[in-house]
Amino acid sequence: MMRDFSLDWPSPLDPPALLSELDAEKPVFRVRMPSGDTGYLVTRYDDVVRVLSDPVFSRAWMFRPGAPRYSDRPIGLPDSLLNLDPPEHGRLRRAVSRAFTPRRVEAMRAGVEEVAEDLLDRMEAAGGPADLVEAFCAPLPVSVICRLFGVPEADRPALRKWIETALSLTAHSAEESFDALMRLHGYFTDLGAARRAEPGDDLLSTLITAPDRRDELTDAELVGVAGTIIGAGFETTVHQLAISAYVLLRDPERYAGLRREPGGVPAAVEELLRMTPAVHGTARIATEDVEVGGERVPAGSMVLAWTAAANRDPGAFSGATALDLGRSRNDHLTFGHGPHFCLGAGLARVELRAGLAALLRRFPDLRLAADPAELRWRSGMVAFGPHELPVRW
Repeated sequence: MMRDFSLDWPSPLDPPALLSELDAEKPVFRVRMPSGDTGYLVTRYDDVVRVLSDPVFSRAWMFRPGAPRYSDRPIGLPDSLLNLDPPEHGRLRRAVSRAFTPRRVEAMRAGVEEVAEDLLDRMEAAGGPADLVEAFCAPLPVSVICRLFGVPEADRPALRKWIETALSLTAHSAEESFDALMRLHGYFTDLGAARRAEPGDDLLSTLITAPDRRDELTDAELVGVAGTIIGAGFETTVHQLAISAYVLLRDPERYAGLRREPGGVPAAVEELLRMTPAVHGTARIATEDVEVGGERVPAGSMVLAWTAAANRDPGAFSGATALDLGRSRNDHLTFGHGPHFCLGAGLARVELRAGLAALLRRFPDLRLAADPAELRWRSGMVAFGPHELPVRW
């Protein structure tokens, strides 16, 4: 039976009915996407891992003429890091990975904590109630990633708006998304030219100065990489931080317990990433006839790797549908798997841990200032999250 499918959820703690029905369904089945095209939804952990790691499933083929689409437009540009296949993808990823080594990420921790404290100082000084998204969850990752790239503070609001629009699946028109993408392209073209003329100690300058000439980026590649890193670097983290705060605030006992035991924050972050992710899945195109989960998938078909479902697979996690903030082993797929595993996962973890730890310490009596049923949740976007999160203390 064909099922209509959307990556949108009613709320983080209220997943779509389809997710709870999966144990009664086969793990791979045909769905109709918002575009009207059909595809194959993959839900089991091991099958999702295979789709994300087997080269028979391609990102680049999503840009081929006539390729099926989730919505009426592909996300990003065909030559971006996000949408390339090996071996082209490997060269770009190798160049970018120099900027996200564990040592570099760890060196950023103090700066992230400083930004978090400053934002909470401002929120406290302004007094409650406050919108936690605008006061804290958004400006924290925006400030961190823009500092890394040397983006002037005055440019950040426009940059955030362009990225949000460019990453629309269905929330904005295709024309609006393309216009935002072109504005981002122009901005980073100018910024890249400025860094080539006068390199600094920012991330863009690091990407320009490759130690191996084979890994040097062209101007077009530099622009694409910068846009991808900044887009993924704060759009997803903004909403993951907001979702995490919301889930804790919905259960004051959980919030209080984590405040009493701050050493549990890292495990709590991983469990929130598993159970209430901001990104629910990704897509590939099968480049040849292939069998997945007992289902024959013809060449040229879209395959939707539903990572949010894989994260709740009882075959991969004990107590898979329960939120266990103390879970000791947590190999979730929220950051992906395989060649396209999120390069910024380490930095995202630093931001999420520092953000939640600071919030718990500074605002022990924080609580929601709105009925959860009245909160508005984003739809038609790559990253899911609340439009606003009213809080008081």
